[in-house]
Amino acid sequence: MTPTVKYRPTQKFQLAASYQSVRHFDYDSQLIFSGNYDINPFDSVAGRIIQHGGDVNGYLAYRRTGNTGNEYYLILGDPNAQRFRPSIIAKAVFPMNLKF
Repeated sequence: MTPTVKYRPTQKFQLAASYQSVRHFDYDSQLIFSGNYDINPFDSVAGRIIQHGGDVNGYLAYRRTGNTGNEYYLILGDPNAQRFRPSIIAKAVFPMNLKF
């Protein structure tokens, strides 16, 4: 079961909330609140708070994109951690076109 609610108060700002519940040998649930703000066509700020069981994690990210497909991120917090862990992550994504 995964109900999701999304709300866009303005054209550049979106909020979302979702809840996931799984029963397979054990019961597990996850609650996610997220938001995204488009500063301009190339820059945006996003954040997410995740509650999984009794643990809470969250992060705040800045994303810069270009028209060639390159993306650059600066992330405060660790998106993959079980609990909140202070960190600063710089990430760059470059598309590749492989021809055989």
